[in-house]
Amino acid sequence: MLNSDEKLDLTVVIPLFNEEESITELLEWIYKAVKPMDIRFEAIVVDDGSKDESWTIIKKMTAVYPWL
Repeated sequence: MLNSDEKLDLTVVIPLFNEEESITELLEWIYKAVKPMDIRFEAIVVDDGSKDESWTIIKKMTAVYPWL
C-alpha cells in the first residue's frame, strides 16, 4: 500500500465474489500489464461476501504485491 502523500497514476478497482480460483491469475495479469508503464498504481479489492477463500488469498497476496 502506498503512503497517503504519494501521488497515484492509476487505481484499479476489483470487485470480488467467490473468485478463489481466478484471483491470483488476475493479479499476475494486472501486474504484467501495468509494470512496463513505470507508473505508480494501486489495486483496491472489494469482496462482496465471498463464501470461499477469496479474501484469505487476497490477504496473502499483499505480501507479494505491495500495491494491493
